[in-house]
Amino acid sequence: MPVDLVHEFGRAIRIVPLDDDGPVGEWLARRGLTAERRHAVGELGILKAILSRSTMTFEPNDDGERVLVAPVWGGRAVEPECPALHLSELVDLVGWRPNDPATLYQRLGLASVMGREGLRLSLATASPLRLFRTVEAFIRYGGESQGEFPAAVLLNFNMAWLHLADLPAVIADDIEHGTMLEEILKLQRPAPPPIRVPVSVLEAAE
Repeated sequence: MPVDLVHEFGRAIRIVPLDDDGPVGEWLARRGLTAERRHAVGELGILKAILSRSTMTFEPNDDGERVLVAPVWGGRAVEPECPALHLSELVDLVGWRPNDPATLYQRLGLASVMGREGLRLSLATASPLRLFRTVEAFIRYGGESQGEFPAAVLLNFNMAWLHLADLPAVIADDIEHGTMLEEILKLQRPAPPPIRVPVSVLEAAE
């Protein structure tokens, strides 16, 4: 049965207020996930889900554990003139336990990066990309385009080279994060093909 991401995310955001009032709004605000920051990424939801460590995916289930859920857009998260309007495709949902924000699970496992507009802005403006380890930190920062630098979260490290290789610079969370990214990029850097010239050219040069 196909997964209806829009419907599932709609259920997840139903219990989250549009402001910082009430028990849920106040709890999120204390984590730095204020209504303004949530709006900047296309909202934030809460649901119960079963988490799979083998596939790093989650499935909504009323018998599961409570997770925070954020949308992963194929383009710009929100339209500046109308933040409630989403013209980009909803590619996937990413979820995490409140007590373990560094371990990210996807609904379908299809997204490789969160913050495609941040990547685009970094390339277009030759600005460093602020790359976050967690989605929570990304939201607290203001999402892909509200902070000092364009921002993103790498969701699939196997795709690091594809997204980061052409950027002018990457600002990591800390030394450990930066070292890990450097090592990953070195491993993924494609080897150049062998360069040869025709034998006739070599003979003519002798």
